[in-house]
Amino acid sequence: LGVKGGLIYLFGVGMGISYNLYFKSTLFSPLPYAIAFAALASCIVVATDRNPPLWLMLAASLLGVAAHFANVLKDLDQDLTSGIKGLPQRLGKKYSRLIVSVLLITTTLLLNNTHPNTPLLVIGLIASVITSFAPNKLMFTCLMITAVIDVALLINAAGSVIGSTTI
Repeated sequence: LGVKGGLIYLFGVGMGISYNLYFKSTLFSPLPYAIAFAALASCIVVATDRNPPLWLMLAASLLGVAAHFANVLKDLDQDLTSGIKGLPQRLGKKYSRLIVSVLLITTTLLLNNTHPNTPLLVIGLIASVITSFAPNKLMFTCLMITAVIDVALLINAAGSVIGSTTI
């Protein structure tokens, strides 16, 4: 990654640490996820001596926040019992699931807009919508499908930025 890319990557790691030390129980709990995921995507582009485009950082941030809300869902009740009251815990399961779905739909549309791929778009959108109402086991499967689709779309779109081939 080089010095610049490595420093950005370490900044993202620092965001993860700040989540555990402070943000976990605040309304701003999604913030470290948004910044850390943007840093991860950005450090790769910066390592190629290019500036990361805004859409790349935004898409990575949206995926990070979706990951935060999705990750909290399985432990939400235990978190509340333990006194952890980040934004997803305060909003509850119903709204957190809806936020995951909206974030994944938005990310899928954003990434497809930068580098269109109709089959991936359709699969990603269907799986994203299902995450908002499916039983927990199916929701997690659809969440993973959408995440894989979004990563594929991200790699396709980022390939044009860093000059590599696309999927």
